[in-house]
Amino acid sequence: MLCSCTEPLKEYDFKDFGITRGWHDNVSANLSLDIKEGMAPGKIYICAQILNNERLESVDCLPVFIAFISPDSKKYFDTVNLPLNVTQVDGVYRRSGRLIEIQWPYINNIDVNIPGRWKIILRHLSKDNSVYDNIIGIGVSYK
Repeated sequence: MLCSCTEPLKEYDFKDFGITRGWHDNVSANLSLDIKEGMAPGKIYICAQILNNERLESVDCLPVFIAFISPDSKKYFDTVNLPLNVTQVDGVYRRSGRLIEIQWPYINNIDVNIPGRWKIILRHLSKDNSVYDNIIGIGVSYK
């Protein structure tokens, strides 16, 4: 049996807000991903678990602020509108009862040349918190 003292690579991180609470205002999802030196170019995805109800029918997208902080403390910022009107395609949209899981491609073919642990902060930008109450978890992945 081999033992290792290092943490395993973290290529996925997820913040669970809870089914009764949702993603309330001023709550950031503080996440991280590990990028290994020499890693092949990949894709970054943003993923969410959403409780479906009538509040979502009036909303086309979820505006989200994203901050990336590199291992050498450089900061990169972006805002995205995550569409809710996606079609049911394997690996992108999945529905089970009231639970919807969506995985949005964020950046394709990214070649990260700074290895190490990247911090990612996601914060919603809407003044209408009722829609974000349905977001019960949000995360990122690197594939």
